[in-house]
Amino acid sequence: MTALPGSGQDGPVSEVAVVWVDDLETEVCWTLVANAPIGRLAFVDDGAPRIFPVNHRVDGHSVVFRTEGDSPFAPLLDGRLLAFEVDGADPAAETGWRSPPYRFSRATWPAPSGS
Repeated sequence: MTALPGSGQDGPVSEVAVVWVDDLETEVCWTLVANAPIGRLAFVDDGAPRIFPVNHRVDGHSVVFRTEGDSPFAPLLDGRLLAFEVDGADPAAETGWRSPPYRFSRATWPAPSGS
C-alpha cells in the first residue's frame, strides 16, 4: 500500500487503520442531529450544486431553520428536492458520526397566521 498524495507520508504505509461503521437507532440519530450546532443544506440551483451551512433545530422528526424569501434558499420555494447533512467528531475518543446525506425531502413552509 502506498500513502495518498498530501498525506504527509512518503512511500509504503506500514499500518492500516481499522474502521468500522455501526448503525444507530433512529432516536439516537435525531438526538445527535438536534445537538449539532451546524448542518449543511444542499440543493441544485440553475444546474449547479449549492451547499450552505445552517443553524437548525429539530422538531419531532423534522429539521427546521429560519430564512426569508430573498435569501439564498429562495429557490427552495418551488418545492425542489434538497438534502440536509450533519456530522460530528470526538478526536480524543477517535470516534465520529454523520447523518446520511441521501435523506432527501421537499421544503415545507408554514401557513400564514390565521390560515
